[in-house]
Amino acid sequence: MLPRLSAKFDLLYAGMGPSSITLENTLHALLLQTGYSVRLERRLVEQINDNLSFRWFLCLGMDEAVWNRAAFSKIRDRLLTADVEQRFFAEVKQQAMPLMSDKQFTSNGG
Repeated sequence: MLPRLSAKFDLLYAGMGPSSITLENTLHALLLQTGYSVRLERRLVEQINDNLSFRWFLCLGMDEAVWNRAAFSKIRDRLLTADVEQRFFAEVKQQAMPLMSDKQFTSNGG
């Protein structure tokens, strides 16, 4: 995923113990939540449960159980306090910059 954050993940895992959702999946779910403007965590979990492309992005099987909202919230809060979320999104932005353009694009759908 993002090798520069691996050491930070390892430190967080050490203090957390086993979890039903990995830190990487939490961050990927946050990308989905941001990219698809899903406002509520409850709705995000529903989307992950129902949407095959969301499941694919999170490496979840079609019949694999989706974590509950409380587990997601707990790990997300740990990421926020550890400043991992901000680093993650900064890293994603840095990797995406070569693919971005500041030119406007207009399309006529007619």
